[in-house]
Amino acid sequence: MSTQQQIPCPDCGTPIYFDPYALVTGQQFKCSGCQAVISLAMDSRSQVQEAMQKFDTMKQDLMKQKTEHR
Repeated sequence: MSTQQQIPCPDCGTPIYFDPYALVTGQQFKCSGCQAVISLAMDSRSQVQEAMQKFDTMKQDLMKQKTEHR
């Protein structure tokens, strides 16, 4: 399952494709249109990582519920 996401470049609007898990580890992603770079601020990483973990847990719980109801 791909985790790739996209956001519009804040400078030119071109889609910037990124992996949210790599973003949390500090990786930067570059716009193919204007070369602007996106990344997470160091002090935001733990908060974003916690939110992603909660989201992953919710997805797993939903998948478990679906298989139990079959």
